[in-house]
Amino acid sequence: MKFPFNQKALIGAIVVGLILVCFLVLVFWGWKGQKIKIVTDKTTYENGTVLRLKIRNFLFKNACFSSCYPYNLERSYRSENSSSDSEWKVYTYQDCPHSDLVEKCIRPFETKAFEISLPQVKKGTHRISVSICENCQVGQKFQETSKFYSNEFKIK
Repeated sequence: MKFPFNQKALIGAIVVGLILVCFLVLVFWGWKGQKIKIVTDKTTYENGTVLRLKIRNFLFKNACFSSCYPYNLERSYRSENSSSDSEWKVYTYQDCPHSDLVEKCIRPFETKAFEISLPQVKKGTHRISVSICENCQVGQKFQETSKFYSNEFKIK
């Protein structure tokens, strides 16, 4: 049986179609799922060790970070009335010694990596929160428009 087009063109069309489907799935996941994905390199850490964090931007705009507090360490406190709900408390830091400005931004689908030296904190379940200023410009006053959270991890 003869086809009205050649085999290379058919294979090329299939490859382009698969790439388009993968792109649409990625866009749909970013649109319907997490807008900013924050992942730590491990799920268990020791006090004083280095935590590596990757932040991936699935927004359709720039995600910009604070020059003072690009991330915060939070600890889980279980509610006495419920075994499943947690109350999260941010560790307090000293005041920022300068104006809180937009320091860095990542474009849509870019990834930013941070390294955090974990301070001496209580053992338990923790996470990182990241405040984002959407579509801001580097150098302007930082104004949080969204907050996102990493996976939970343990500090021993």
